[in-house]
Amino acid sequence: MQSVIYHLIVVIVAAFSTIVGFRRGLGRQTPSVIGLAFGIVCARLLSPGLDGVLYGAFPSVHGKVEERFLYDTLSSGLIFFSIYAIFRTLTGFLGKVLASTSDSTILDNLAGSLFGLFKYMLFLSIVYNFLCGASPESELRKCARSDDGNIVEEVMLLSPALLGGEDVMDLSHKIQLEEAKKIS
Repeated sequence: MQSVIYHLIVVIVAAFSTIVGFRRGLGRQTPSVIGLAFGIVCARLLSPGLDGVLYGAFPSVHGKVEERFLYDTLSSGLIFFSIYAIFRTLTGFLGKVLASTSDSTILDNLAGSLFGLFKYMLFLSIVYNFLCGASPESELRKCARSDDGNIVEEVMLLSPALLGGEDVMDLSHKIQLEEAKKIS
């Protein structure tokens, strides 16, 4: 039942983000575009350095298989959201200027809906990966590792691909290896 909830959340967020992005258009989302671009680049560059600082923040995962995955996800997510918020705030005037000077065209609205979908799916990917790292035996990891190309699996692979770090497939593989060691 919980796996259906994860799929439903993805579908609802996708519908919401597409509608909001279409209504705003790409021109009015310029601060978000800049924040997202700088957030991705900074997360790729600065995330490995923050791992060491965050080490020990979750003593319950110390020495466990999911430790590396959790700290990778946490450090890249913190850096991404921080840089995104800073650049979105600093460039907020661009959205106001572009919204007042240009008319919204259908291409602008379609590009805005695609960007909105990408942005919110990245946010959801970071949240899902953190939840999976915090509780690797949850239904979320099983749902993401079902090997049928479902939407939760694809969403969870988005943030590690863009921000760096381990993905849920690596975590599942490590957990399987650990279970195999216990058996033999």
